Amino acid sequence: MRIRLLRAEGLSRANGEIARRIEAIAGTEIDPLLGERTAQNSVLHVALARNRNDGWVASMQIHLPGRKIVAMHGQGADPEAAVKDGARKIAREVKRHFAKLHAQDQFKRKSRRERLRELKASIAAMPEAARREAEDTLGALADRLRKLVERELAYLRAIGDLPAEYPTVDDVVDEALAATTAAWSPGRSSEQAWQALLRNAFRAIDREVAASRQFGEAVSLYERVPADAMDQAEAMVEEAFYEYYQPDEVVTVADMLPDEAVDVAAAAGELEGAAERAGTRAYAWQLLKDLPTAWRRAFLLAKVEGMSVAAIAAVLEVEERTAAGWLDQARAYLAARMCDAGVGAEQADAFAAVPDAAAR
Repeated sequence: MRIRLLRAEGLSRANGEIARRIEAIAGTEIDPLLGERTAQNSVLHVALARNRNDGWVASMQIHLPGRKIVAMHGQGADPEAAVKDGARKIAREVKRHFAKLHAQDQFKRKSRRERLRELKASIAAMPEAARREAEDTLGALADRLRKLVERELAYLRAIGDLPAEYPTVDDVVDEALAATTAAWSPGRSSEQAWQALLRNAFRAIDREVAASRQFGEAVSLYERVPADAMDQAEAMVEEAFYEYYQPDEVVTVADMLPDEAVDVAAAAGELEGAAERAGTRAYAWQLLKDLPTAWRRAFLLAKVEGMSVAAIAAVLEVEERTAAGWLDQARAYLAARMCDAGVGAEQADAFAAVPDAAAR
């Protein structure tokens, strides 16, 4: 790698000597990441200048394969310290760029498969009776877990923490079931098994969120915009509704005429009130995506699953007072936002309310 010193303000030493020092530092921090061929064609541009605090700033820039320009600023008490700081930052970005260039962001699928293989090996080594007990207990909870995972993934995709296609609901459910089975203790109750399933499901999701944040995703400007995650979640709700509600295929004029015994004004008012309540509920559920992940999980575990604070703390792997604090903050936030939107205080408090077991 060649060094091009653009500027070295306030230094009495010859630029050649400074460039050699920079080359030595860059050779230690950056060269090993570039590879032999890339290093021969790379030029590191460096500019040294004093900052306002009598320190030094090293502005560094390098061109990488894949039409990538990495530019960083290093700071230090002297020029050498500033260059070292900048070189470390450049090295971090170079490593991240090559990881993405080599499609290492796709290796998270491979690492997940490796985890599943290890879990299945542990399951195969279990006693037959324990394995059957685990499969019977967890099998009865699989559908319930699937709904919770589907909801959690929808919220995380709506706020951009997960890509649209990975992980799937099946990916998370399979890993949670395998992890819970591998750590099975004979005699577990259904409630204990449910808490363990939730704990392992959240762990699997959090790993994927961390991996997505590390690598990110590049989206082409020419591709079709993916469907909104919240719209998909709402569509799932509609599908579940129409699975049970099937309107008549033939509608006659008689069906559209009001019954003489029906108070049309009262019926219209009732329908209007129902529509308003439905809109309020939809807005309230929409607010959940604005909550921090921990708050939202605590609230939904209490509101939807009816879990106690102790159970929520066990699932989220925190102390009870921490879980109680998250729950209180989520309830206060939702009630305040709904009141700001013009929803009555009673209705806002009713939505933010949780079962007595969780409120204690």
